[in-house]
Amino acid sequence: MNIRINGNDIDYQLDREETLGQILGVLEHECEKNGMTITSISVDGEAFHSADLDGLFSRSPDDIATLDLETMSGPDIIAIIHRIGERMAAHAESLIEIPVLLQTGEDSRVMESIHSFAEDFESLCQSLPLMKTISERDIAAVLVEDIPLEQYPSRLTPMLGELIEAIKSNDTVLIGDISEYELAPKLQSLASVLATV
Repeated sequence: MNIRINGNDIDYQLDREETLGQILGVLEHECEKNGMTITSISVDGEAFHSADLDGLFSRSPDDIATLDLETMSGPDIIAIIHRIGERMAAHAESLIEIPVLLQTGEDSRVMESIHSFAEDFESLCQSLPLMKTISERDIAAVLVEDIPLEQYPSRLTPMLGELIEAIKSNDTVLIGDISEYELAPKLQSLASVLATV
C-alpha cells in the first residue's frame, strides 16, 4: 500500500497493524504529535466522509493500493477560522439589509445573501471541531455570549430553520425580522470572537 500525506509519499512499514483503522490511528497519533490533524481520507482515489469510515476502518491494507491523506496544522486551522469570521461579519451586514431589499423587490439578492451565509455556516460547523487539535482546553475557554464557541452554532440552527420556513411560505416580514433582529446580532457577536481566536 502506497501512503501519501498532502501529496507526498511517506515511508510507512507495517508493524502489527492488520486493518486500515489501526494504520490511520498510528498516523493520526503522529500527526497530533506534530500539531497536525487529518482532514480528508481517500482510498484508491475515492474520498471517504466521516459517515463512511466505519466500513473503511475494518479493511485490510492488502486490499488497498493507495491511501491519500490531507492534513492541516494549527496555524492553518486558525487562518480558516479567521477567514470565516470575516465572512460572518460581512453576512451580518448583508442580513441587516434584507428588509430593505425585500421592500424594493430585490428578492434574488436576498436569496443570494442567505445562500452564501448558509454555505459559510456549514464551513464553520465543519471547522470548529478541528480546533480541538490545537488545544482542547483553549477551545473550551472561548465563549460567545457566555456560550462555548463550539456549541454556539447550535443556537443559530433553530433561527435558520425558522428562516427557511418563512422563505417557503413567502412571509417577507418574518424573513426580514429573523434576518435583521435575530441572526445579524448573533453573527456580529460570533464574528468578533472568531477574529480573536
